[in-house]
Amino acid sequence: MIIIFLFIIAGLIVRNYLLSPVLFYDWDEGMYAQIAQEILKNKSLFTTFNSHVWLDKPPLVHALIAFIFQIFSRSEFWSRMLMVIVSMLLLYLTYLLAKKITKKNGLASILPVLILSASPIFLERATMLNSDTFVAVSWLGYFLFWEKFWPKLFFLTFGVWSKSVLGFYPLIFDLLNLFIYRLTDKKLIKINSKIILKNLLLVVTPSLWYIAGYIKYGWYFIDNHFVSQVFKRIYVPIELHFGGKFFYLDYLWKQLGLMNLLFVIGYLLFGFNLFKKLYKKKINSLEFALLSPFPFLILLTFMKTKITWYVVIFLPFLTLIVSYFYINLKNKFLRLALFSTLVIYFFINFISQTFLLKVDYRIPEKLLMAKCLSKLNSNKIAFLVDEEERKIKNFLEAAHYDTTSSFFYGGSPSFVYYSQKNIDFYYDINEFLNKYANYSQIVISKKDLAQIKKNFFDLKQINCEHENWISIVK
Repeated sequence: MIIIFLFIIAGLIVRNYLLSPVLFYDWDEGMYAQIAQEILKNKSLFTTFNSHVWLDKPPLVHALIAFIFQIFSRSEFWSRMLMVIVSMLLLYLTYLLAKKITKKNGLASILPVLILSASPIFLERATMLNSDTFVAVSWLGYFLFWEKFWPKLFFLTFGVWSKSVLGFYPLIFDLLNLFIYRLTDKKLIKINSKIILKNLLLVVTPSLWYIAGYIKYGWYFIDNHFVSQVFKRIYVPIELHFGGKFFYLDYLWKQLGLMNLLFVIGYLLFGFNLFKKLYKKKINSLEFALLSPFPFLILLTFMKTKITWYVVIFLPFLTLIVSYFYINLKNKFLRLALFSTLVIYFFINFISQTFLLKVDYRIPEKLLMAKCLSKLNSNKIAFLVDEEERKIKNFLEAAHYDTTSSFFYGGSPSFVYYSQKNIDFYYDINEFLNKYANYSQIVISKKDLAQIKKNFFDLKQINCEHENWISIVK
């Protein structure tokens, strides 16, 4: 097993190295990197983006990226190595949970690791700044240490401080377990001060960021975080994240193909066995772990906002069912055939996406501009976003698909990070024309400059120029 894990971590490091010339992607990577940079600048865990108060998510992931920046400076490779480490932790916890399910059957326990580590969505998240892998780790840790309070509290807090209310998800199964316990056990649980204290800690400790945010920002925090970022995702497709009812099932099929049939067969067998014993004894924590993807998948199905990378949160739990299916196979030949097939599947898919990864990358024009601007002395820049971004803003506002932070980014959070400047993004041409004179430097598309036909500054003082964009200084 050690050899397989060493092989996987070597592959992830190689993949990360091959991707090191790739600048932070828009949106999330550029956003996370800039927030981390501002944590260092402000010396505060109350996060900002481009000097705007940013309350979309708790600060744990950004703080860890800031820690990497502090040690290794502004490095794509080293900051993404944080994700490699967290992803390896995700695989290891998956393995440990599979060992508990299979009662330490080594071959069965490694199968979920092989499937998960070879999946494109896992490999993408393993070398890209994100918070989804963190919350997946927190869920796995919670179920793994179900019977141990302090590790469970740690993983619950880890999840909430990484991705807010999603981190509380495993608590639902604790409540369900209590309900089933009351139905199946004649003895009532005696409520005492120790039980009360433990349950308070499970709620209050992860909620400390909410408490601090409300103390500092009041209703502004509630509106920005809960109303705009959490609840709004349920009833509208925020920021153009559209998709139908079968969005996630379609995506799983595209990602894993026939491997999904193993999940279906495994869960049919699991469901049959669970039904037989449901009225005989209460469900244990491992069975809750196997059931855990479904309420979340149902929620995602009915949520209006569809985001592909949410799959990496519940995919580890889906892969666990393969271990369950394997140990319930009585035929040794079928076991050997299943194990051999998954090993071949792993090597073909993993190696092609790691050791043999071909990177065809050209730096986006906006980021070339940003890198040019980073060499200049100006501190603040007026940026007129292009026509397409202005149209998107008009549509989002008209449809109420925007959030409180939708227009902080000018369509490219990475631009802010790589320019190393404070950028005032303008989405309205008239507002830009009224205020541009207050800036020593502007950035504008050549198309807009031609249409406006206004002599902003002496065009001889263009200091950064690319195919579609120019920067002009006084």
